[in-house]
Amino acid sequence: MKFFRLKENNPNVFCKAWVRSAQMSINIKKATLLREDEDPESNERFLSLWPYIENFVDKLILEFHCDQTKVIDACQKLGARHVLIKNFHTNFWDIFLGNLIQIMIDAHPEKEQKGLTDICKKFFSFVVSYMRDGYKKRSQEQLTCRRRMNVSK
Repeated sequence: MKFFRLKENNPNVFCKAWVRSAQMSINIKKATLLREDEDPESNERFLSLWPYIENFVDKLILEFHCDQTKVIDACQKLGARHVLIKNFHTNFWDIFLGNLIQIMIDAHPEKEQKGLTDICKKFFSFVVSYMRDGYKKRSQEQLTCRRRMNVSK
């Protein structure tokens, strides 16, 4: 199944998954600077973020052609950048990707859903595992740096 067909059947899939994730998690709202009582769909700043996610996935598939070395490097770098986000937790990726996969699946006939689920889970699990690696590595680097600074005082 071609990636463009997944998006063709549901062109706003990334936006829908982004909004649904914030609706499900107060912690995601905090990390994205939404108020607890705020509707994510009414916040332009919040809505301006999902295209970055879609563009990243497009790049992995369409530009990198799923080249393992390039994908791993890009995922680790993106994961490392998330360390800078206040109140961020890596389980947010699981929430978002669970929503993304479910929305993709729901847009397809039942006979295609099992295969689509397997493909999406395998691909996105790969992506997230390397994002986590990058996040953990950067977190450890920052911790080591802070420890060195405390020792030198």
